[in-house]
Amino acid sequence: RQASLQISNIQLPITNSLPPMPSTTHLHAALRHPTEPRLLLLPNEHGWQLPYACHPNDIWVADVHVPNTAFRELLNGKFWTLRQLQYESDQAQKMVKAIFEMELLDPNWPPPDGARWIGATDLAGIQITNAEHIPIISAYLTALETGSIPDQRPAWARPGWAHEVRAWIETELARHGYTLRELEQRKQWGISSVLRAKTDKRDVYFKTTNPHMSLFVNEASVTQHLSELYPAYIPAPLSVDISRDWMLLAEFDQLFQREMSIKTKAEAFRRFAELQIQTIDQHGTLFAAGCLDRRIDKMIAQVDPLLADSAILHKLTPEQTTELRELAPKIKDLLLQLSTFNLPNTLVHGDLHLGNAALVNGQTIYFDWTDACIAHPFIDLHSLMWVKDDADRETLLTAYLEPWTAFAPIERLREIWQLAHTLLPLHHAVSYQHIVYNLEPDSKHELDFAHEFLEQLLVRVKEYLLKAEES
Repeated sequence: RQASLQISNIQLPITNSLPPMPSTTHLHAALRHPTEPRLLLLPNEHGWQLPYACHPNDIWVADVHVPNTAFRELLNGKFWTLRQLQYESDQAQKMVKAIFEMELLDPNWPPPDGARWIGATDLAGIQITNAEHIPIISAYLTALETGSIPDQRPAWARPGWAHEVRAWIETELARHGYTLRELEQRKQWGISSVLRAKTDKRDVYFKTTNPHMSLFVNEASVTQHLSELYPAYIPAPLSVDISRDWMLLAEFDQLFQREMSIKTKAEAFRRFAELQIQTIDQHGTLFAAGCLDRRIDKMIAQVDPLLADSAILHKLTPEQTTELRELAPKIKDLLLQLSTFNLPNTLVHGDLHLGNAALVNGQTIYFDWTDACIAHPFIDLHSLMWVKDDADRETLLTAYLEPWTAFAPIERLREIWQLAHTLLPLHHAVSYQHIVYNLEPDSKHELDFAHEFLEQLLVRVKEYLLKAEES
């Protein structure tokens, strides 16, 4: 769930006909009529199709700025992406297929010559070029006609929200002396929406999260409170609307880049440990600020419900499922063992990686606190598994552990880390279980990744127990 706000240049060769050879990403737009339950089709030599554009790179499911740019150039209009109707990634073919539901920002926009608005009753009488789109279009038009909207659908995926949020952003920017020049969608999917407000000064970013996420905090509120408690580490929002979980953050001086020195990255990990240690005696304050309780006793209670959840386990093999369930008592024992070490619970970010960190006045700050909780501190080291170079990974770990030597010798800390490393996938598997459960049915595929953490948990627990037997 990387939340980096780094901007990349986008170049989109646009065409209105299917390419002779598969491109990396096939983009289609389900462009809804501004007032009627219809969508736009364009003619081609074989019949009719949804507006189509080809992008030369694969795109992430939440990268809605890509289709916005593509269809603005193709159709000469301003559009707003509401949600994904389809997203399929074929790794073997190195190809992505996506359909985005889009809203017109200008109700007076003239469709291209030959275009046609169709409703559900029109579908049977026309030839759709992409046969695989027919059931998607049919279901979509039926939902438009009936007005059927799942309760879990967030506000930003509903028509009209773009105008509502723009009005709030303009008002709040004006209070701070900014003038809004352009509002751009940067990331949008089932759990969050991130917008970039280009102003007459620096850029400002808007974020909101899905209120149905039971293991998400109200990020606007929590970020505001944490920035007051730890202003050297956590950025203060320019504006918040707590009731809607809306937040504006000014652009940071410098986001972390892959090519930054290992020394700079290590300092970010060391500094985060420093922040965590400051929160040791602040649990009451942090809970009052909106952080969740995800301490080890809570994790133990979550093991059995997680491993009984067939909707979450469906991507595991039967053998993996059986092994995990058989290991459940051992997993609980290891959690109890982890709780006996002399390390206190602290503030945990929950999605800590350098995509959620930036440099401000030369010091690292941390943002994207959707998963903020009180838990075992080492839960926040999950991103070390992404570091492929052994020496770099060791440098980052050592930098993080050094402040903790006030609680235990470094050798003991490494032992604790080995056990925490074994168990921390459980924390994230539970997070994704709750995320998927609270997404609307058509969006569950976007974040159906709990099985990946359960696979890691299985491998790590087996390896840890084997080493314990051998020693």
